[in-house]
Amino acid sequence: MHSRIRVRLSGFILFASNIASFLFGFIFIVLISRNLSQHDLGVWFYVGSIITYFEFFVKVVPYWAVRDFARGRNIARTAITISSIISMPLMIIFVGSSLWISTYVEANIMVFVVASLLIPAYYVSASISSILYAKYPHQVGWRVPIIDGLKIPLALTLLPYGLAGVLSAVVIANFFYILYGLYIVKREFEKKLDYEWLKNRFKHAWLPIMQSGISYVNAASDSFLVGTLLSPTQLSLYGVGTTISNAVRSSSQLVLPFSMKVLAKTTVSKEEVSSMIKFLTIFTMPMLVGGTLISKNLYNIFGPAYIDGAGILWILLLSAVITSYTSIFSGTISGIEKSDYDLSVSFKKLLRSRLFTIILVDYLTTPLLIVSSLILI
Repeated sequence: MHSRIRVRLSGFILFASNIASFLFGFIFIVLISRNLSQHDLGVWFYVGSIITYFEFFVKVVPYWAVRDFARGRNIARTAITISSIISMPLMIIFVGSSLWISTYVEANIMVFVVASLLIPAYYVSASISSILYAKYPHQVGWRVPIIDGLKIPLALTLLPYGLAGVLSAVVIANFFYILYGLYIVKREFEKKLDYEWLKNRFKHAWLPIMQSGISYVNAASDSFLVGTLLSPTQLSLYGVGTTISNAVRSSSQLVLPFSMKVLAKTTVSKEEVSSMIKFLTIFTMPMLVGGTLISKNLYNIFGPAYIDGAGILWILLLSAVITSYTSIFSGTISGIEKSDYDLSVSFKKLLRSRLFTIILVDYLTTPLLIVSSLILI
C-alpha cells in the first residue's frame, strides 16, 4: 500500500492546498465582515467557538482508522458510519442548547439550526480524510478547491439571507467535499461493518481523547495567557503575527505523506528521514528568512498602525518552523510503533508505547510553557 504514495508530490499538493486555504479564508472573512452587521459577525465567531467544543470527540475514530487502514485493514465503511453516529447526539445537544444560547446572544434560532449541520459534516469528513491520508494523501488536496471554491460564491448568493445564508454556504460546501470523499473511498468499502475492530478500538478511545484534550488545553492556555498578559494593542500585533506565521506552519503538511508511508511500512531509514528534513528545509528556510527581512512590509498589509509589531514576527516564524520539523519526528516515532498492530492490545501496553509517550510529552511541556510565559512576558 505504501508504494502508491508519492511522498514529495503529495506533500507539495497538501502544502499548496493549505496555503490556498489560508488565502481563501482571509478572502472569506473579509467578504462576510463587509456584508454582515457587527452583531452578526460577532455571532459568526461565537458559533464557531461553540462548535469547537462539540468537536472534542472528532478524533476518536479517525485516529485509529488512519493507522489500521494504512496497514491494510479495510475499515473505511465502519469508520465513516460510526463517526456519523457519534455526531448525531452531539448535534441534538447543540440544537437543544441553542434554544437558550440564541436568546442570550440575540440571534435567530435558525442560525444555530443551520450551524448544527456542521457537526456531522466535520465528524464524517474527518473519517473520510483519515482514509484518504492513509492511501491517497494527494486527493485531500482537493478539499480546499471544493469547499472554498463553492463556499465563497454560495455565500455571495445567499448573503440576502444574512448569517443563516452564509452558514448554509459553509454547510453545503462541506457536504460536497463529503460526497467527493465518498466517491474516492467507496472502492475501499468493506462488505459489512467490522464490529471486531470497532469493539477493540473503542476500548482504546482514551488515547485520541487525551490527544484532543491537550490540544484544547494548549489553545485555552494560549488564549488566556495572551489575553491576560498583553494589552489590547499588543494583542492585535500578536494576532497579526500569528496570522502571518500560520502560512509557514502549514509547511508541516509537506511531511504528512511521509508519515503515512512510514506508518504503512513500520520501518524507516536514517537516509529517508534526512531526505525529508532537506525537503522541508527547501520551503521553510526561505519563508523564515524572507518573512523576517520583509516583516514590516507584511505587517503593513494589515495597516500602517501595525508596523511597530514587526519585530516579533521572526520569533513567531521560528516557532512555526520548529513545529514543522517536529512533525517529521513525531510522525516517524508514531509510524514505527507496532504495539497497536494487535487489536486486543492491553491498556498497559499502550501506556508504555510511543503513542502515549508523544502525547505525554505535550502534557509535560505545556506547564513549562505557561510558567516561562508568566516569567518572560
